[in-house]
Amino acid sequence: MFGPGSTHLDFPPSDLGQDYLGRGFEPITTIVVALDRSLPTDHVADCAVEMLLAGAPYGQGRRTGPAGMQEHLDSIESHRLGDEVTIQFPVGRARVPS
Repeated sequence: MFGPGSTHLDFPPSDLGQDYLGRGFEPITTIVVALDRSLPTDHVADCAVEMLLAGAPYGQGRRTGPAGMQEHLDSIESHRLGDEVTIQFPVGRARVPS
């Protein structure tokens, strides 16, 4: 069996610069995918996906799965500071492997 793992993707066109992090906002749109293969119920199709949108309060991710991420990928990639968040996923953190 494999243990926990995660990967993340950043979208450089959304980069606001590190000074936004110092102000308590996400500086760049990031997607984090967490998978724990030590759990019998955690399969790739069911892994946790967290989206951190540029300009959102720091650490305020939106949770979904691979299908939700794929369905809304254009909106995620095009999100910019000041845009209304039209992605209606619950706010929260993905399981981050320890």
